[in-house]
Amino acid sequence: MLRQMAPGIERCMYCEDSQGTDIEHFWPKGRYPAGAFCWENYLLACSFCNSNCKREDFPLNSSDLPLLLNPASIDPQDDPRHHLTFRHSTGHFNATGVKGQPSITTFDLNGARTGRRLPQGRLDAFGTLQDLTVAYARASQAGETAKAADIQGRMTRYPFSSVLLWLVETAEQPGARNVLDHDVVDAITRHNLRSWL
Repeated sequence: MLRQMAPGIERCMYCEDSQGTDIEHFWPKGRYPAGAFCWENYLLACSFCNSNCKREDFPLNSSDLPLLLNPASIDPQDDPRHHLTFRHSTGHFNATGVKGQPSITTFDLNGARTGRRLPQGRLDAFGTLQDLTVAYARASQAGETAKAADIQGRMTRYPFSSVLLWLVETAEQPGARNVLDHDVVDAITRHNLRSWL
């Protein structure tokens, strides 16, 4: 079940890059032993995020509620889009909400502490997903349904799934053509890529 919840092909629910190999306790089991066997407390994480980044770090607000984004939460307050924005020019996440900076820092999402190259990976995903979007539109328009389905699968399984979400949401905004190529915007809006998310 955790593997199905993870983005892409069983990717880490924090960094979205590495394969999820560890069962991670969102509320650290060392500090909150009651959550050690609670299904709602389990996430799929890579060993790097689990052991090198988060460890027992778990910042709380003045009401003792987590200041970290919980990737498995269905609470609208945990929607990453309320707390993080993707900078397509650098591949970095910027904090826009109260859980943004604690999450960036704890999970080292911009590689500042550990030197991880997550921003470069997001930039690569940004370019590749745009190319695949245009290829998908061309295959669809040519009636090549098997090829279009293959491209769709590759796009939805690609690491850094938040970049695909950002790409689709940006294409739907006024002024999208100031940020994205016209053919990318046209492909996303004409073929309803939002339905894939």
